[in-house]
Amino acid sequence: MANKILENVHTQKPSLEEFDKRITYYHKVKEEIGHMGTITPIGWLTVNSQPLQQKLNTIVDQWIKKYTGFLLENTTTEINNIKRFINEVSEGIKTIPEKAETKAEKDILMQVMTHLRDVKMIKDHAMAEIAPMREMI
Repeated sequence: MANKILENVHTQKPSLEEFDKRITYYHKVKEEIGHMGTITPIGWLTVNSQPLQQKLNTIVDQWIKKYTGFLLENTTTEINNIKRFINEVSEGIKTIPEKAETKAEKDILMQVMTHLRDVKMIKDHAMAEIAPMREMI
């Protein structure tokens, strides 16, 4: 049942500390690249390493973006799934039949009861995910 709010969400992921370690590592690498000299004389040869440094910075930025992008995309997807679920339930419980005498009224009542069951089953999981999502953001 929790798959309603976990659709397209990666549930097996490293801890935030692991993500933070990797992102911090790449920021340090980027800082080290920035401290390197661009012009280096080697004997009679002068080497301009600026194009190499720019390429390395681009690669490091891509890796930082991969880590932060994963967290952002995963969290955004889960939030959108929760919103969609809330809207689905809100629409599904708008019409509650007074009596369940006809087949159509019974079907509507069953849909309402199904939505209420889904809320009961998903509520604890969704509430437990809010603090980790807030921390990720």
